[in-house]
Amino acid sequence: MAFAKIKIILIESDEARQEYLREQIEGDHTIVVEAVLGEETMVEQALEQVNPDILVLSGLDGEGKIAQLLNWVKRCQAIPVLAIAHTMAEQMFLSHSGADDVILCNSSESTADSRRFSLMLQLKIKSLIRPRTVRIRSKTVPVDDIPKPVMPEIGSARMASTRLIAIGASLGGVEATLTLLQALPPTLPGIVIVQHMPPGFTRSYAQRLDRETPFSVKEAMTGNVIADGGVWIARGGEQLTVYQSGAAYCIRSSPGAKVNGFCPSVDVLFHSVARQAGARAAGIILTGIGRDGAAGLKAMHDRGAPTWGQSAASCVVYGMPAAARQVGAVDQEMNLIEMAKVVRAYFRNYGIRNHNV
Repeated sequence: MAFAKIKIILIESDEARQEYLREQIEGDHTIVVEAVLGEETMVEQALEQVNPDILVLSGLDGEGKIAQLLNWVKRCQAIPVLAIAHTMAEQMFLSHSGADDVILCNSSESTADSRRFSLMLQLKIKSLIRPRTVRIRSKTVPVDDIPKPVMPEIGSARMASTRLIAIGASLGGVEATLTLLQALPPTLPGIVIVQHMPPGFTRSYAQRLDRETPFSVKEAMTGNVIADGGVWIARGGEQLTVYQSGAAYCIRSSPGAKVNGFCPSVDVLFHSVARQAGARAAGIILTGIGRDGAAGLKAMHDRGAPTWGQSAASCVVYGMPAAARQVGAVDQEMNLIEMAKVVRAYFRNYGIRNHNV
């Protein structure tokens, strides 16, 4: 599968910081820094040559220069701007300067802090993208040609799901989940997802999925009723479980201890789905490091739920699907497009108004 990469222009005059920021940004293979500028006066020419998706601004001297540049970009260019601050004072200024978002640059030598900064930087870039086209596999489709579904309603609420789909993912899963959802129709039962992310990441990730897939996507909150055509993303720093309330499945999201080193944990979600929905659920485990989700998917499998894993060849990291396969939790392994076909076929009789299957 071929993907159009997110194109970035980076403005940073310091060569050492240029190299550091490029490395942190391009740690995600779906993002490429097309141009690095040492002077803001070169921006207009670079924009014409590169036609980027986003401008990343770092290290400009002088509040007046920054404000002038941001005003010009907003007035003349339909692209978002992410500003990188290097001090708390600069962060406060940039937050009120017209930038679409601001991130404080990592100044620690800690590997964990550097990794966290890199992930947050990549996610903020993706969450700000407002492309003129939506990237779907190897072709682009005008946004206006992909209408968001109009969900059928009972009174003022969408139809509560009588079945569930649970998905777990870690490293590489941000793009894998996006690809899978883009290939699925919104006529499916509600989908609940645990993507390993720290606090502060999941809201913007849900917003991105809402923009770029046919589903209504939200960050999960306690009391949410799981409805057809909807997707709920577990909040970073909280454990997500499901419970039954009458005929409906609902969400419980609350702070909790890490399980398998993660909060949210895929195992926590999968075990709750196994208990509450049994054979009326389906489980999917995608790319990621470690074993989180293997035991929970096995519990779902043992209760009669169909279970699918991402194939080794299509994974960024085959750890989680491999662990699930080793314990006998996976019915079938396949790439994401094949998986979408199988899921569509399995739920082909469900229908957005059909609650008798």
